[in-house]
Amino acid sequence: MGLYGTIPGTLVDLPDLRYLLLTSNFIYGQIPVELGSLANLRGLFLEDNWLTGSPPPYGASLAGSLQTMYLYDNYLTGPLPPEWGQLSSLQYLAIGGNAIDGPIPQTFGNLSSLVYLDVSHNLLSGQFPNVFTTNTTPVLNELVVAYNQLTGTMPDGIWFLESFNFLSAPNNQFHGRLPDPDDAGWSLVEFEAYDNQFTGPIPKSFINSQLANIDLHQNYLSSSIPAGLFNCSQLTEFLIYNNFVTGTIPPLSNLSHLIYLDVGVNLLNGSIPASVVNATNLVDFNLLEGTIPSSFGRLTKVQELWMYGNYLTGSLPVDLAAATAMQQFEIDRNFLTGTIPVSYGNWSALTIFGGNSNRLTGTLPASFGHCVAFYSMVVNNNYLTGTIPAAFRTLAHIDYLSLYSNFLSGTIPDALLTNMTRLTSLWLYDNLLQGPLPRSLPQARALAQLYVQQNVLSGSLPATLAALSKLQYAMFYQNALTGTLPAAVFAAWPALEYFSIYANFLRGAIPATFAADTTSTATATDAATLLSLNFDQNYFS
Repeated sequence: MGLYGTIPGTLVDLPDLRYLLLTSNFIYGQIPVELGSLANLRGLFLEDNWLTGSPPPYGASLAGSLQTMYLYDNYLTGPLPPEWGQLSSLQYLAIGGNAIDGPIPQTFGNLSSLVYLDVSHNLLSGQFPNVFTTNTTPVLNELVVAYNQLTGTMPDGIWFLESFNFLSAPNNQFHGRLPDPDDAGWSLVEFEAYDNQFTGPIPKSFINSQLANIDLHQNYLSSSIPAGLFNCSQLTEFLIYNNFVTGTIPPLSNLSHLIYLDVGVNLLNGSIPASVVNATNLVDFNLLEGTIPSSFGRLTKVQELWMYGNYLTGSLPVDLAAATAMQQFEIDRNFLTGTIPVSYGNWSALTIFGGNSNRLTGTLPASFGHCVAFYSMVVNNNYLTGTIPAAFRTLAHIDYLSLYSNFLSGTIPDALLTNMTRLTSLWLYDNLLQGPLPRSLPQARALAQLYVQQNVLSGSLPATLAALSKLQYAMFYQNALTGTLPAAVFAAWPALEYFSIYANFLRGAIPATFAADTTSTATATDAATLLSLNFDQNYFS
């Protein structure tokens, strides 16, 4: 609405006021304590303003009327008032996104009508009080305590709440085991407690529950995934990455609604279950072995498929090309063999292809030129042969192109970098590339890292390279470059840190831009950014 100013204390002259709605304005100053005398007030909506000071200690005078109090996204400080425990009619309380400190008051266990409590994104500390139980807050449905500094263990009482659907407690300092009551009613639908210090096993009570979303990543959980966990037929998200979970991945055949699965960076082993056909983010950095299941060809809606850092063998399934929604495909650091299927060029939405450190053979698919959304292509440390496809010139959004340590040959396509105006890193070293540097290289004006060493490149360094004003790393060593070093080029590289051109066939003088020292440890004294220069094994005079 664009209102600006403070909340007048004279509102107490409106004894019949039931709702005060000042949401999303520019209201500043403190919330008047006097509003606590408005005995008929049912709703106080002051969220998304500039309010400061402490939360007002409203108590008994509003106990029979106030049902909703929204104070989130302001600049409130100080502790939560214990007096709020007297608000017996309060159903919805949201004070997240402030700078509230101190503990959650024990008196909140008296809020018998409470349905929704959000105290997230504050500075709350102390232990999570065991005051939310079937006897004290029987209708509590959602509890959000995320992004605070709460400590201690998770209280048992909340698991028995019959109407409890949503618990959000990430980014705190909770520790100990997650409660695992055998007779919990488990009405919980969403449970997120990532980025804490929980230990022990994943609760077996999750089995056959109504849970749809489970997010426990970045804790210290151990043991195996409970065998019956994936009987939760409504499960859509299961995230336990960055833990110490062991064992195998149970069959997921009952999870027809599964959308997002991440069990990466654990200690899992065994093979990838063929039944995993609805996941979007899968098993990265484990100890999984075997082949990529051919059933992955049914992943028609998958957007992210991560399997890097395992012991996977065999070839890339051709059938996977049917996953036309693919955006990120990561298979780095495995033992995969065979070729990259040409049909993967059907992934028109592909942004990241990571296949480095495998045993892939064959040529780079020219069909990747159809993936115009490409941001990163990393296939270094393989056994790829053939030439760099000229069709890659269409990759106008690419930022990182890494093809080093293969057996690529032929010339670098002259027009390769014509449209790569966003490219910051080009890694082509340790191949069999020959011929001159591509004429389109100066058009990659965002380039910071240029690694073309250890090839058979010839010709001279063109003066047009002066256009690469953001260049920090320039590695040309161990090629067959000839001619002289153009002084204007180096003067135009103010950010240059590392430059090496040793073991070529260059002649003439070293530009005055550099210090007159041609040893491998030469360092320019008139350029603050330069850290290393190497002109060895040339024919400089």
